[in-house]
Amino acid sequence: MQTMCAKRLPPSFSGCLLAVLLLAGCATRPQAPQATPATTAPAATITTPAPRPEPDAVFNLDSGNRPLPRQVNSTLEKIAAQIKANRDLVIRLESFTPSGGSREMNVSLSTSAVERIRRRLVELGVPSYRISLAPLGEEHPEARRLDSKRVELFIVPLPR
Repeated sequence: MQTMCAKRLPPSFSGCLLAVLLLAGCATRPQAPQATPATTAPAATITTPAPRPEPDAVFNLDSGNRPLPRQVNSTLEKIAAQIKANRDLVIRLESFTPSGGSREMNVSLSTSAVERIRRRLVELGVPSYRISLAPLGEEHPEARRLDSKRVELFIVPLPR
């Protein structure tokens, strides 16, 4: 005796249904997510700050607005020629003063010192956009030991 379903379905449909059921059994089933081992955060590493780079030139300036000393001019001429010859280099000028006055006064003195050096470099043909200024006032480790304004010049390669 045949079942009711078999009588009503055409034989081609029954064959297709059987094929689908067989293929469904062969299909890969999605696997349940497996538990991942707990990860621990990496241990904190203690890093020491990188040592401060040595300046390429150091200028100790008097507190007046007198012309720059001959030795300072000579050094600036060499540096200007180097910067103009290499477009991948820029200058960073940092200046600081001995502590003793107010913070505002020390930053003002520091600014005037770094400006004197910047002006001379521009006179020598270095584009002003290739010179960065950092008047630090008395905020420098060596500021307490100074007796005059100090400008440190760093030649820095442009980042690639």
